[in-house]
Amino acid sequence: MTLDTLIAEQDGKKFKGYLSVPKSEGPVPALILMHEVYGVNSGIRQLADRFAEEGFLTLCPNMYWKHDEDAGFEYQKLGQPNSKTLERKRYEARELMFKFVEGDETKIENGIEDVLESINLAAAFLRAHERSDGTVASSGLCFGARNTCLAINRGADIDAGVALYPTPKIGEVFPQKKDYLDSTRFMAKPLLITIGGEDPYISQRDKSGLMALSSKHFIYTAGLEQPLTGGSGFAGDYNMVTLYYGNNGHGWNRPNSSYYDEGTSEHTIKCASEFLRKAMSSNMKANEIISTTCASEMPKSPTYQPVHKL
Repeated sequence: MTLDTLIAEQDGKKFKGYLSVPKSEGPVPALILMHEVYGVNSGIRQLADRFAEEGFLTLCPNMYWKHDEDAGFEYQKLGQPNSKTLERKRYEARELMFKFVEGDETKIENGIEDVLESINLAAAFLRAHERSDGTVASSGLCFGARNTCLAINRGADIDAGVALYPTPKIGEVFPQKKDYLDSTRFMAKPLLITIGGEDPYISQRDKSGLMALSSKHFIYTAGLEQPLTGGSGFAGDYNMVTLYYGNNGHGWNRPNSSYYDEGTSEHTIKCASEFLRKAMSSNMKANEIISTTCASEMPKSPTYQPVHKL
């Protein structure tokens, strides 16, 4: 699937993406929406269009651009039988992602530096765009959510972040004792993270760790009439909040996939959009912002039960 927006060019390689522009007039906040393992496919484009409806100038950059300039692999759709072609595409997608997340510490650190470079290039492109109001946030799914966490904690050129069901190792994206960590930049920008209670791609230990880091969290499970709220621990100053969807697995924001859950997805998009708009236009902390969003409302699909397939 060819990408038609040129973000930058380096060493003969083209950094491209998909850009969705709001129909409203005038300057608007911008959003970097980073893909998961599958690259810039039809699902992430559809999600970008949805964020554009919320008023964001939304760019989906191809984070694999140094390896494949037009990377995009389609999901296995609900009811679609498996095939050798699908298996091969999944393998190709994973091999691209593994270039950033597998290997020894040096290789992973190099992958992180590549990610941060791409985010900063995308941010510069958006800040210079004629429709931009000069503010830029970052979001993403899974691998892209992990990259958003890194952007916040490594001081990338963004103003806020929303990480949609990240699959991080806590020590990787929230390091406590790394020489490279600049404590004046750590969690300097508001961050919202969504977590699926039944997500098989992040350990229960790391789910608990993310919740413990949160200065505020909302928990949604089947049978509740309103969400459970909490959070205040030692991360009170860390400027991070979480939405914990207890009955959801992984990938509920993936349009066109067997994982997609419209009710939970819409709840997430609404909360994320409200969070980002306020974070990008004020100096409020994450825990202050989330309390003024739709987070106190229950998702319309609280009983969604996932089927675990990548």
